[in-house]
Amino acid sequence: MNADSIDWDRACVLAGGSPAIRDQIIDGVLALFSDQGELAPLFAISPQPSDLPLLRTLSHRAVGLAKQAAMPGLEAVCKQLNACLAEGRFEDAGAMGTALREERERVRKTVVAWRGGES
Repeated sequence: MNADSIDWDRACVLAGGSPAIRDQIIDGVLALFSDQGELAPLFAISPQPSDLPLLRTLSHRAVGLAKQAAMPGLEAVCKQLNACLAEGRFEDAGAMGTALREERERVRKTVVAWRGGES
């Protein structure tokens, strides 16, 4: 289990001290980062994106969601992606899709392990 994937104590504090709300937030954030979720366009950014304002909005939102769910590794990847988009480094942003997927998977595995192996 990767300790950098989720800060469980911070996530609980951010959820008002409620483990149930913490878990809802974490599950909700993972759903938004799924391949069919709202943030899915961030996984496949082309070298010449057609909707840059949307991608910048989504990347900014992704940073905030990862921060709110106390997922520091995912937050760091999202910040890098956001910076690439802001600086016009679209090829670098496109390459970040793999890192984003990998970190999402680390978070998912951490959640499964934390919950005792349920999926």
